[in-house]
Amino acid sequence: MAERFELYACGVELANAFGELTDAGVQRTRFEAEMAEKQRVYGERYPIDEAFLEALARMPAASGAALASTGW
Repeated sequence: MAERFELYACGVELANAFGELTDAGVQRTRFEAEMAEKQRVYGERYPIDEAFLEALARMPAASGAALASTGW
């Protein structure tokens, strides 16, 4: 599931908006699942980025929207 939407007019994308995952616990679970799958498929895994997870734990809720610029 993703928190996002895209705005189109006449088949042209005008905006792209999203919500960021800022729950460090959920992100850790996802990283661990990805590394378990990497281990299963390729026989190797990378260390989880603990500094990233620590920073994420302090991050407030975030979202964004990008509006296309055509230069007109």
